[in-house]
Amino acid sequence: MTTTLGTLQGIADPGRETRPAVGEAREGGSSSVPAPRRKFIYILGSGRCGSTLLEIILGSHPQIRATGEYHGIPFPKWLPAAVCSCQASFDRCTFWAPIYEQYTRSIDVEHHRREQGRFENYSSLPRTLAYALFGSRSLRQHAERMQRVIPLIASASGKPFVVESSKSAVRGFVYRLAPGSDLDIYYIHLVRDGRAYIRSKLGTPDGGGLGRRAMRQHPLAPPLEWMMTNLLAVLLCGRPRDRYLRLRYEEFIGDPAGSLRAIGTFLGVDLSEVADAVRQGRGMPIVHLLGGNRLRFSDSIRVVPHHVDETGVGRREDWLYRILAGWLAILFGYRISDPQRAPRSRAPTSPGESG
Repeated sequence: MTTTLGTLQGIADPGRETRPAVGEAREGGSSSVPAPRRKFIYILGSGRCGSTLLEIILGSHPQIRATGEYHGIPFPKWLPAAVCSCQASFDRCTFWAPIYEQYTRSIDVEHHRREQGRFENYSSLPRTLAYALFGSRSLRQHAERMQRVIPLIASASGKPFVVESSKSAVRGFVYRLAPGSDLDIYYIHLVRDGRAYIRSKLGTPDGGGLGRRAMRQHPLAPPLEWMMTNLLAVLLCGRPRDRYLRLRYEEFIGDPAGSLRAIGTFLGVDLSEVADAVRQGRGMPIVHLLGGNRLRFSDSIRVVPHHVDETGVGRREDWLYRILAGWLAILFGYRISDPQRAPRSRAPTSPGESG
C-alpha cells in the first residue's frame, strides 16, 4: 500500500524486513569511519515542522542513527503501550528493549521521572534557568542521566552519530548541562511557516491523527506556541554559533540536496550520498523510531522536491499570527504580507548572521 503525505510517499509493509540504509551494513555493524567523539544531533522547533522527515533522511546515512522523539524516556515513551516504528511494543522491540534494560539499571527510574517534570517541561523553564544559573547539583545530575542513553544507542547501532527529534528547547538546553560530558551536541532548528503550523493544528489537533481524543485549542494558542517554541530554541540553544543551524522547512523540501550539503558542512560529515539518493527518488528506510509523526509506521519514504505553499488560514487566524508572531517570522525570512510569495531565499543561518 502506498500513501502520499505532501511531499512524501510512504510504502508500508510491516511484515517485510527493513532494508539497510543508504550505504549501510546490517544493524549492529561497525562504522566504516569511527569518530573520536560521539556527536549528538538534536532537532529543535515547533510541532508539525517536518522533524520526522528530516530525521529519517539523516538516518539513512551509514554513520547516523535516527531515534525519534524519545523525550519521554523512561516515561511515557517506554511504557508497554508505546509502539516503535517496527510496530512492536518497546518491550518486544529487538532494538529498544535491550537499551531500556541497560538504561534503567543505571538510574533510579521513579526519581528520574520526577526530575523530568521538574526540569524538562516548558512550564518548568523558570526553575530550570534558576537552577542552571546557580549551578544546581540536582539539575546537572539529571542532565548526566539524560545523556547516559546516548552511548547505549550508539553502541547498539554501531553508529557514532545519534539524532533525537524531540524539538523541545528546554530539553535541548538541559542536555548541555551535564558536567564533564564528552558528547558533542549539535542543534538543528527546523522552522516551518507559522501559518502552515496554525493550519495543521486547527485541521488536526494534537492526538487526532493518532486516533486519540483531540483537544480543541483557543485561537490564540497556535500562534503563541509557534512564537514561543521557536524563540526559545534560539535563546536557549543558539550559542555557540558553530553548534546551531537554522533551516526553513520550505527551503529544505524545495531543495533537499542543497540543504543536506549545508547540514553536512555543519556536522562535519559527508551527506552527498544521501543527497544523491534524494535526487534519484530512492526510498529511505525507517528503522526503529520511537515517537514522532505517524509517517514513521511506513516502511520507507521518497522525497519529491517541490515548492510548498500551505499558508492558507482564515482572516482571523492570519491577523492573530501577524500581531503575535509576525515579527519573529520576518526575522526568520518569511513574508507575512504576501503569503503566496516564497520566503526570501538565503542559506541556513546561525545566530548573529545577517539576513
